[in-house]
Amino acid sequence: MHALMEHIVASRKSGLLDMCETMKVGIVGEENVRTMVYQLLNSQNVNYEIIAEQDHGWEQMTQTQIYNDAQTNDGYALYAHTKGAANPHRQNIEEVNAWRKTMCHYNVEKWNDCVESLKTHDVCGIYWMEMPTQPEHIDHKWFFAGTYWWARMDYIRQLPPPPMKSRYNAEGWIGMSDNEIRVRDFAPGWDEARYNGTRFPPMQASFIY
Repeated sequence: MHALMEHIVASRKSGLLDMCETMKVGIVGEENVRTMVYQLLNSQNVNYEIIAEQDHGWEQMTQTQIYNDAQTNDGYALYAHTKGAANPHRQNIEEVNAWRKTMCHYNVEKWNDCVESLKTHDVCGIYWMEMPTQPEHIDHKWFFAGTYWWARMDYIRQLPPPPMKSRYNAEGWIGMSDNEIRVRDFAPGWDEARYNGTRFPPMQASFIY
């Protein structure tokens, strides 16, 4: 639950939570895990709505609800998730945690900058990169590595529904536009640094729990 608490704290201290009528939540996990999510959200007095939940699945389960909302709503959407929570004992978990916290910093703590950017851009976030050579990414060309982003609803509206061929489609969906994408990337050039051996940038966060 640490990653979720991290997100709640950053959202509250940055003022983002107060600007939202409700936090829309999708949960993938066994019933006991979902119960712990409810308990944490309730204990933190978060006004939330469960928009999707199931025992097993991928991020597209939640992204599909964003896509559906975009068909009849304008405005902006923030997509974030508890990166690293599914496998907390992985060998590089410290790097993954730093990756998540930096994405949280730019997308949640600095949400005002993101909202301002969307006045002139379709999407914003950090780590916008072109399709790497790995076979799991052959179905998409551009994406925000790590899958934290903001997007205009009218941009999401012209995307295809989130594909369900693999879990990696969740990362690539935001870049599946047939049109030129107006992108604001707060960490440009990271894809080149990554392939030169700098996998994740230094953590930048001020409100992290």
